[in-house]
Amino acid sequence: VAAEELAQAKAERADAVSRITVTVDGMVFDGDEVSQERMARTITAAVATGEDMSATTTWVLADNTIAQVSITQLAQALRAAGEQQTALWTIPYQEATA
Repeated sequence: VAAEELAQAKAERADAVSRITVTVDGMVFDGDEVSQERMARTITAAVATGEDMSATTTWVLADNTIAQVSITQLAQALRAAGEQQTALWTIPYQEATA
């Protein structure tokens, strides 16, 4: 029973992570794992090429609108999404030990 409950809690966690959104400067970003990876790649490339953090890139927001966002805004969105994911990540283990 405990293993089934943990598996269910992990499935619920995966669903919650897939629905993460974060708001930065009034723009709502998807914050699921794939979106976090895309943000990280864009930020890493910008840093590696010495771009100014205020440089902008085209980004599709959570509501599917296209926006020009800065590397700094992407970094803020990535951090916020990561924090939400971290908060969700331990829930199955807290429930399993409760």
